[in-house]
Amino acid sequence: MPSKREQVLDRLTSKLKTLESATLKVYRNLDKPQQVPTNGMIVLRDGASAEPEMLLSPLTYIYEHLAVVEIMVQNPDPAIRDSTLDALLVSIGSVICISSDLI
Repeated sequence: MPSKREQVLDRLTSKLKTLESATLKVYRNLDKPQQVPTNGMIVLRDGASAEPEMLLSPLTYIYEHLAVVEIMVQNPDPAIRDSTLDALLVSIGSVICISSDLI
């Protein structure tokens, strides 16, 4: 059975994949640079876990893990590039906000 960390990252990847289309690609831990599709590219990086924080009464460990989402858009016209990026960020935000089932 995969760890809780891996389960959450897989679930986040699948949520981001719902945005994928012929002109928008979603990858996890992409190694090699790719050509950026028309509507952009999303790369989820697994990130790293930090040392747990301890609370002493009652003894509780708080684990924190930072996953990085890279968003790339490309267009020679700055106005189109900015509007494409903004639309993509809003879409990602809505997918993540309605996903309380990640944890």
